[in-house]
Amino acid sequence: MYLHRCLILHVIYVCCCVSIFGWAFKGQMKEIPSSGVRGVAAVLSTIGNHVCSASFLFDSKTSSVATFLDSDEVLTASGVGVFEVVTDDHTNATQTQLAEVIPLARQLRKASQCVTVVVVSDNPDFLAAFAEWSFNHQLMVWSSKLIIFTRLPLARLQHLDSLLLKTNSIIYTDTSQKGMQRGKVYAVLPHTLQSTNYLHVASWTDHTGLTITSQASLFPDKYNRFLEAPSLVVAAEEYQPHIALTSDGQDGHVLSFTGPMVNLVDLLAESLNFSYSFKRPPDGSWGTKRSDGSWSGMVGMVLRKEADVGVGPFAMISSRAEVIDYFRYIFLDYLKIVGGRGSLEVDAWNFAHPFVPQVWLGILLCLVLLEALLLLLPMCLSLGVQQYCPFDLIHILLQQTATESSIWFWWERMVVGMWMLMTLVLTRSYAGNLMSLLAVRHIP
Repeated sequence: MYLHRCLILHVIYVCCCVSIFGWAFKGQMKEIPSSGVRGVAAVLSTIGNHVCSASFLFDSKTSSVATFLDSDEVLTASGVGVFEVVTDDHTNATQTQLAEVIPLARQLRKASQCVTVVVVSDNPDFLAAFAEWSFNHQLMVWSSKLIIFTRLPLARLQHLDSLLLKTNSIIYTDTSQKGMQRGKVYAVLPHTLQSTNYLHVASWTDHTGLTITSQASLFPDKYNRFLEAPSLVVAAEEYQPHIALTSDGQDGHVLSFTGPMVNLVDLLAESLNFSYSFKRPPDGSWGTKRSDGSWSGMVGMVLRKEADVGVGPFAMISSRAEVIDYFRYIFLDYLKIVGGRGSLEVDAWNFAHPFVPQVWLGILLCLVLLEALLLLLPMCLSLGVQQYCPFDLIHILLQQTATESSIWFWWERMVVGMWMLMTLVLTRSYAGNLMSLLAVRHIP
């Protein structure tokens, strides 16, 4: 726990260093009233933020960091990260600041047991840039909570729908007027047929505090069961026996599949209250990362929003997990490499395979030369009667007993001894190679 808090404090220190560039814009800030701070604090108190960390992200024109940090009600989390981003008329400057801040906020999220991200801004361009960066760089996961505090009307927040639909998030709009301090909390529901996806879930006033106004919770479980029956696009490709193609969608027919994976989708459609239609990936693949960073196959379709979900089965790999969310695994599969056994072969010359033809030829030449040497040399030197048997070298090669004689010349003994040594090496090599060929018939 001590190391955990030290890491969070280290991130806070770095964040404050990044945010120092925003202090030059204090003269242009529109300060958030204290009622807004108390309203956010009331929302944070319902999350149980005493065990969670909190990340505050400000734009430099809406409010200063001190406005929120002066409130003891806000600083009740186990760790706090503070980020202030310079915003001006140049979009590139905001993008550059977010490129530094979002990775730091992501580090805080990874170091925390749970985290709540609070974004404070009345600038629609800043909110749009934050939505793009946080979504593309995986700042928000479903276990994290996002609170967007703004005084903008809901009609100017439509560009945030993509982020709010896919995250555990709410919008707190401050509607305070003179003599009346109040705010409203909205959640964005997915796949609704109404003109707006916003659901009013709570209200806050200075007198009554936070009041839940809907049957749903403050952070409703958006994907437990859809309130209305949306029609989803399901990316699928044939992979028998899990999913088999029954109609390819040509000649006016509807694309359809069958198999265990389709049965699972049917169960999900019934329990979650949605209908669906299939769509095949153009390249017929599941999804691999290209050299330019884009994705092919069904993973690419989900990322490009051409499909809502992809039906596998998918192999769970780390590169895919960085861009998509996996369903809980359904089954475990084992992949192996196999090779053919081959047919039984009978070869009368298998005994000769331990040595290549060049070795056999070398043995034959040595045998002939030594035989000639032992037979002709005594005649040339007139050494008397020859006691040597011409078949002794062959007997030695076949590991049989050679002729014993006490009147062999010293040079004959030396030649025969060298032949014995050579024969010993050859026979051992032959036996070893022959045993290997019997154990493994074909060596790749």
